[in-house]
Order: sequence, then structure tokens, then C-alpha cells
Amino acid sequence: MKLYTSPTEWAVQNARMNVTFHYRKQRRQIVVDSIELSSPPGDILLCTRVAKTSDNQLIEQIPSAFSGIKMGRSSSGSITLNHYIPSLIPSIGHRWFPRMRPRYAPYRRLDMHLYRFAKSLSDHLGNVEFIGPFRSKPERLYPFSGERPSSVGVRGDKAVHILVADAARRRGKRRNIAQDVSHWVKKAGIAKGIELLVQSERHFEARVTHFETGETENIADVGYGCSQILPILVAGYYLPSESILVVAQPEMHLHPKAQAEVGTFLCEVAKRGVQLFVETHSEHLLLRLQSHVASGELTPEDVNVFYIYPDEQQHKKICHRIPLGKDGFFIEDWPRGFFPERLEEAKKLAKFSV
Repeated sequence: MKLYTSPTEWAVQNARMNVTFHYRKQRRQIVVDSIELSSPPGDILLCTRVAKTSDNQLIEQIPSAFSGIKMGRSSSGSITLNHYIPSLIPSIGHRWFPRMRPRYAPYRRLDMHLYRFAKSLSDHLGNVEFIGPFRSKPERLYPFSGERPSSVGVRGDKAVHILVADAARRRGKRRNIAQDVSHWVKKAGIAKGIELLVQSERHFEARVTHFETGETENIADVGYGCSQILPILVAGYYLPSESILVVAQPEMHLHPKAQAEVGTFLCEVAKRGVQLFVETHSEHLLLRLQSHVASGELTPEDVNVFYIYPDEQQHKKICHRIPLGKDGFFIEDWPRGFFPERLEEAKKLAKFSV
């Protein structure tokens, strides 16, 4: 076991936390059975287990550098959980007598490592942007207070505010997110572009240029798909590398060509170092990602496709990974015939047309 003599020696950035738990039906609560904090290549910082007579977490394994900490006893080894993150009991280290300080020194050092782990995990989760399936409806006027939002929000209601804040910055610091968004909507065949117009000192209007006629209309007066994809585009162009973008149903209210272009957009975002988790029902989006794999822009390892479905025999939901080959085709068939449904409908159509 490696000795930890300073706070910097334990690799917090590469730490791994494994949590096992069970659901207590009678009380409708989750009980954490055990927690393991480790750092590659296998250095253990902390292992805990739940006490049999209570729900307290007891220390079961720690590095030898923290010798002096009694393990497996609720009186000395109990820890608390804050959103599944372990920390030592609050009383330790606050009300000592001078003669007891050497005894509790290992607790202080272990608690320092746990704090650094919790801080690192909190910072990492702070880089996660989640956009739900139901985005906010478009507004005719958007108020702007001068603040710079850090995210578009779960419903995407801060997307226009981010565009306005970016346009107000100096040229050297401006990221031109609105231009990137306009380029994408034109490529997707949704509109020629999107522009922001000042209507008062604190109010802005988002206008969309019609793809065919060149007319400009308020975003509230055009197809709903434009306002629904806007937060996803803004987040994708706004997030820095090493961020995580979680999107549910980005294809909502988009026609097939635009759905396919969403696949290319996701590919571009991933190339900038943003990790993506996308829940979709769009075959057009997935086919575009497959074509990027076939062309070599993405590797099969870059795209992980999971199909989740209920299993009647096992009485639970199954999460099944379907791997891709270098040619972009799936190596195995889809369970339950999700996407192959199009082929079956085509067969029926051909049968009736004969």
C-alpha cells in the first residue's frame, strides 16, 4: 500500500468511487451498503460498509499512513454521507483537549483527503450541462439584465441570454456563437440565419430569416423546431472542452434533414473535447453518426449506442450495448426491432402496392 504523506500524492483527479446500495421498500429509502474510493492503479483511500444494527457507514479499509484510526466500530469509525460523498463525523477535530490531538491527527489528514475528493467531484459535476426534452417556448421579447449565464438551463431558457452576452463582449473576447448557430440552421435547411435585435435598453428580440423568401420573422412566429434546437446549439458552441453535455431528444420538432444534421453537430462538439450523452429516437440522427464512423471522422469506440428495453421474464429493464464496426454498420441486430421497423413498414407498403 502506498503511503500518503502529503495531500498532493493521492491522485484525486483520477479517483474512482464505487457505491453499492439496496432499496428498502418498507421505508421507501436507499441504503448505501458500501463505498470504495480508489485511485489507479488500485490505491485504496477508503472502504466502508454499513453497520448491521444501523445505517451508519463504518471504516473497513484505509492506507497504512492513517494508522491509529480504529476500523469497524461505530464509536470511532462512523462517517456521514452528503449526497453519497463520505466525510468524517463532524465532531472530530473541533473539540479536542491538547492531550487528544495526536490521537485524532490521522482523522484530520483522512478528512482532508475526503474533502479534496468531494471538491474535485463537485467541480467535475459543475461542468455538466443537462438539457431536458421539453425546452421553453419561444418569447417575443427577451429581457436581459447584463448577467452572463454559465449554462443554458434545463429548459434552455438562458440560450438567448448567452447569445446577447456574447455579442456584447469586445471583439477579442467574443466567441461569435450567434454566427455558428446561423451557419448550422442554414446548413440544416431551417432558416438562413438568426439575429438579435435591440428593442429597448433591456429587451432583445430573436428574429429568423426565412430560408426561401428572405423575410425576417420573430422566432415565436416560425416553426417550433427552431426554438427547440436553439438551446442545444448554443450549449454545444458555448461549452469549453472537458465539459459534459447531456441532451434528451434533440430531434424534437425537426424535419429529417435537420435531424441528420444534428448528428454532424454532435460529431463536431465531440471533436472539441466535450463528452456527450444523448437520448434519442431519431433514426436519421443515428444514421448520420454511422456515416461519420464509416468515413473515419469518428472511430467505432467514439460512439457507444445503448438500447434500453423492459424484459418481461426478468421483470426489469435491460441496458444493451450495440457495438459499431469500422464500416459504420452495427455488428449485431437491434433487440425488439426498434429501428428495423422502417424495413417492415416498407415491406408492407410493397405488398399492398402490388
